[in-house]
Amino acid sequence: GVIRDITQKKHLAKHLAQAEKLAAVGQLAAGLAHEINNPIGVINCYANLIRKSARDVPAIIDDVSIIQKHTQICKTVVQDLLNFARVSDTCKARGDIRQAIDGVLDILASQTGSKRIAVDRNYAGDCPDIVVDLDKMRQVFMNLIINAIQAIEEDGRISVSVERTADPGQIEIRVKDTGPGIPREYVDSIFDPFFTTKETGTGTGLGLSISYGIIQEHGGDIQVSTQTGKGTTFTIILPVDA
Repeated sequence: GVIRDITQKKHLAKHLAQAEKLAAVGQLAAGLAHEINNPIGVINCYANLIRKSARDVPAIIDDVSIIQKHTQICKTVVQDLLNFARVSDTCKARGDIRQAIDGVLDILASQTGSKRIAVDRNYAGDCPDIVVDLDKMRQVFMNLIINAIQAIEEDGRISVSVERTADPGQIEIRVKDTGPGIPREYVDSIFDPFFTTKETGTGTGLGLSISYGIIQEHGGDIQVSTQTGKGTTFTIILPVDA
C-alpha cells in the first residue's frame, strides 16, 4: 500500500480558492462602490439643504437626521468596499511590529476600558524587526482587536503575543479573546467578503477579508482556532524578511 499526506496540498488549494474569490469580488466591489458613491453624496447634500431650510420644524429635522444617519452607514460601507478593492502601493520597511500593535491598543484603550476588558501584552524579547508595511499591519491588528472587543460583552480578556517560531525566519502573532467563540459552521466562511455575524449597521463583513489579503501580500498566513464558550484565537505567521 501507499500512503501520501495531502494535508499541505489541501491547505494550498483552500488558500488559492480564497485568493481567487477575493480578486473577483474586489473587481466587482470597485465598480459598485464608485457607482453608489455619487448618489449617496447627492442624497446627503439635499438632506443638508432641507435641514437648513427647516430649522424651525423639529419633526422635519428628526426625519432628516434619520436620512443622514443611514447615509453615513452607506458611506462607511462604500469606503470599506474601496479599501477592499483598492490596489494601493505597499511600502515595506524594517520595523518593530510590537510598536504597531501597541499603537492600536492605545487607540482602543477607551473601548476596552469601558467594557472592563483586560489586555495582556506578551512580547518575546528576542523578536527581530521585520520587513512589513506597518500602516497596513496596523489595519490588520485594528480589525482583529475590534472584533475581539465586540465579541466580548463585558469583563473579558484580550491577549496579544509576539514570538519567534521554530523557523528563525518567521515570527508568530496571536490575538486571543475570551468571547463566546465562533460557531463551527461559520469558521470556514469568516474570511469571505461580506460574511458577518454582527447586527446590521455594526459591520460590513470586509475587515477579515482585507486582513487576509494584507497578510497574503506579505507572504504570511493567518489562521483561526475557536471553541464555543471559551474564545477565539487568530494566529498570524509573518516572514522576517518579506
